[in-house]
Amino acid sequence: MGMKLAFTGDICFGDVEEFTDNPFKNIVAQLSEFDCVVNLEAVFLPKSYTEDPIKQKLCLRQHDETIAYLKKINPFLVNLANNHINDYGDFGANNTIEQLELAGLRYFGAGYDHQNHNVFISEKAKIMFLSYVTRGTDLTGSVLFNEADLIGPKEFSFELVEQQIRDCTDYKKIVLLHWGAEDLHYPLPEQREVAKKLVDMGIDLIIGNHPHVIQSFEQYRGKWIFYCLGNFFFPNFVLVKKKRVYRDIHSKERKITIVPVFDVNDQGITLYKIYTIAANEKFEPRLVDKEIRHNVLLVEHQKLYGLFYKFYLLYENRKLRSQLGLPMRIAKALTLRQVKLLPIGVLPKRELDQQRDDTANSWPELEIKYAKMLRESNRTERRHLYVEAYSTVSELRGSNMPEETEKRTAGTSEALVRSLIHLCKPGDHILEIGCGRGYTCLKLAPHATSIVGTDISAPVLNEARELLQETQISNVKIQKAFAHELTDNFGKDTFDKVISIDVYEHLHPEDAVTHLSEVYSVLKPGGEYIVVTPNRLTGPHDVTSDVFPDAKEPLGFHLNETTYGELVQQMKYAGFARFCSVTRCPSILPVAFAMVYPSRLTIWLEKRYSKVKDDSFMGRWYKKAIGRIFLIARKY
Repeated sequence: MGMKLAFTGDICFGDVEEFTDNPFKNIVAQLSEFDCVVNLEAVFLPKSYTEDPIKQKLCLRQHDETIAYLKKINPFLVNLANNHINDYGDFGANNTIEQLELAGLRYFGAGYDHQNHNVFISEKAKIMFLSYVTRGTDLTGSVLFNEADLIGPKEFSFELVEQQIRDCTDYKKIVLLHWGAEDLHYPLPEQREVAKKLVDMGIDLIIGNHPHVIQSFEQYRGKWIFYCLGNFFFPNFVLVKKKRVYRDIHSKERKITIVPVFDVNDQGITLYKIYTIAANEKFEPRLVDKEIRHNVLLVEHQKLYGLFYKFYLLYENRKLRSQLGLPMRIAKALTLRQVKLLPIGVLPKRELDQQRDDTANSWPELEIKYAKMLRESNRTERRHLYVEAYSTVSELRGSNMPEETEKRTAGTSEALVRSLIHLCKPGDHILEIGCGRGYTCLKLAPHATSIVGTDISAPVLNEARELLQETQISNVKIQKAFAHELTDNFGKDTFDKVISIDVYEHLHPEDAVTHLSEVYSVLKPGGEYIVVTPNRLTGPHDVTSDVFPDAKEPLGFHLNETTYGELVQQMKYAGFARFCSVTRCPSILPVAFAMVYPSRLTIWLEKRYSKVKDDSFMGRWYKKAIGRIFLIARKY
C-alpha cells in the first residue's frame, strides 16, 4: 500500500492566542492531501499549572486546549523526541501523552528507558519510523534522555540504531533526528558523516530538526538527507520563571520552513515535492512561490567541506557582530560555543580511538583532549572514559610530583582541613568522595569514628592505600566508587557527613544531577553534605589558563564549574535544605575554626560581583569572598 508522507519542522503553540486564533488556516487544505509527520517541540500543560520547569533554561509549554489546532491538520504521526519533552518532568510529558491519546493522535519518541518508545511501525505501508536526540541539543547539562524514572527521548547511537533495525529487513526505514547547531544554515561536518553512515546501514530517509532554520539537504546513494526543516509554527515565546524572564524572539530566517513530501510504495521512497512555507506577522504558515536550493556548497569531499565550514562560521560571527553591535570576540564566542561544545555523541569508534591514541606532549594537553571526549560521550561511554582519563593523566602528572609523601598528597590546604575538622564530630561516619591521595582522610581520621574515601583513578587509589599503611590508621577505608553510584556501594542512610573537595566541577552535568541524589540517599536524616568547588564566575579554574590564557570557559576536566546560586538550586531539587556557606579557618589560629552563615549572603555577593570591575579593590575583595564555593547542605 502506497502513501504520501509529508514532514514538518518544529511546532510549539506557546502563547498562540496573542497572535492568531487559527494558525493553520492558510495551509490546512494542502496538508490534508498527505499523511503528515510533525515534530511537537513543547509539552501540553493545564492553564492552571504554575509549577516551575525542572530545568534552568528556556523551557517550552503550551496549554492543553491548543491541541485542537494540531488536530486541524490531522497528523498521521506526532514525534515527541526532542530536547524539551521533559522540561516539566514526568508531569509535563505524561500530560502531553494523555492529551494526544484523548485527541486520538498517534505519537512516539518519548518514554522510559526500558520501553521501545522511539520506534513506530506502519504495517500497511511497511514503514519503520525511528526517532533519536543527541546531547548537543541541550548544552545546559540538564537531564535530557529517558531514564528508569524519567520520561525522555532515546539518545542516538549507531549501536542502538543497528539493534533496532536488525530484524526489520522488509521495512522501509525512516530516521528522525533532533540534532545540530541552532540558527546555522549548514550541517556540521560530523553530521554529514553520521548521516552517510546511517544510509550505509540501511536507512532510507533521514529527517532532521532542532536548529530552527532551514539547513541544506542532499542525496547520498539515492537516499535523501534533510538536516533541518526549520520552524513550522513557532511564535515568539516568553517564560517567567523564578522572577527571571526568558524570551525567544524569532528572526526572519526562523519564519521560513520547508515541507518535503515523499511517495512511499513497494519500490521505495522517492521525493514527490518540496513546499516552501513562510510565516506572516501572526506566525501563520502559508505557501510561498520560492524554491529552496538544496545542495549548495555541500561538497562531497569531507575535508573540503570542513574548510568551507570554518569560513562559514567566520561569516556568521561577523553577521552577529553587525546585528547586535557586539565586539568580535563576544560574537565569535556566541557563535562557536554551541559548535565547540556540541557533543553530537555519535562519531564512529575509530575516530574516538584515533583521538585517544593521539598522544599529548604534556599532561595539560592530554587532559584537554580527554575532557573533550568526556563532554562528547554518552553515559555508558563516560563510565569507562572517567577511569581511563583520570588514571592516565594522574599517572603522567605523578611523574612530575615531589617524592615526599606529604607533599604528594597535600592537594588540600591546611586551612581547609582545619575548617573541616571544626565541622566534624567524634561520632561521625564520614564519606569523602574523590579522596585523591588520601591527605584529607589522614587528617580527619582522629576526629571521626570512621572514614571511607573513594576515587576512580587507580594510581591515586594505590598511593592513598600506601599512605594509610605507612601511617597505620585503622578507621579509614579506601575503595573505588563513582560519585554518581553511591547507594549501590554503601546503602541508604549510612553516613553522618559526605565531603567532596574539588570533585563536583569534574562531573559531567548529567552525572552531577544523579550525584546529588545519590549523596542525599546515603546520608542519614539530619546528615550534611559539605562540598567545596571553584566558582565559575571567577574561572576557569582548571588547566585551561595554562594552555589557552585567553579562554573564558574551562576546557579541561572541569566539565561542570558552577556558582553558589546554581548549586543551591540543584541541591534543592535533590531534596536538601538549610544551606550555609563557610569561611575557612585562618592558618595562624591555634585552634580549628570555621565561620558558618546563611548562603543567601554569598549568593547576594555573587550578584554584586557582576557589577564591579575585576581589577578594582571591591572586585578583588568580592573575588576572594566567592572564588571558592564552600557550602553545607542538610538532609531532613
